[in-house]
Amino acid sequence: MREGEGAILRCGVIDHFGIISRSEFGINAIAFDEPLTDKIVLETRRYHENFEDRERRALVEMARKWVTGDTDDDRTI
Repeated sequence: MREGEGAILRCGVIDHFGIISRSEFGINAIAFDEPLTDKIVLETRRYHENFEDRERRALVEMARKWVTGDTDDDRTI
């Protein structure tokens, strides 16, 4: 991303538009149109703290379904 480009940040409870204000070494800073509230920042921190555990549980569940042939979709062969 380049400085001055528009972007939408979707992460946890955040779904905000902003402008890239700095971009260095693949890390971007975003100036949001509407400032994030303290509540959103705290919820995002909690989301991040549990992210690895949620991803690991989802992967284990996906593997279990694959091994057992359990599927949620309606496709048949």
